[in-house]
Amino acid sequence: MNGIDGILEVVAHGLDSAAEQRELDEVTAQLERQILYLIAGIGGLAKRLRSGRVRAGS
Repeated sequence: MNGIDGILEVVAHGLDSAAEQRELDEVTAQLERQILYLIAGIGGLAKRLRSGRVRAGS
């Protein structure tokens, strides 16, 4: 019985680790998207500032 318990513990730990990795991958992907949106927003604002359509400080 002890051997089966050990195997089940290793399998359960592996499943927990896989779930944690998937969650980490999802959070990382969300963060990457948010960073890209932020960069795009800054680029758009810089373009408007250079074109004179928006004044700094307004």
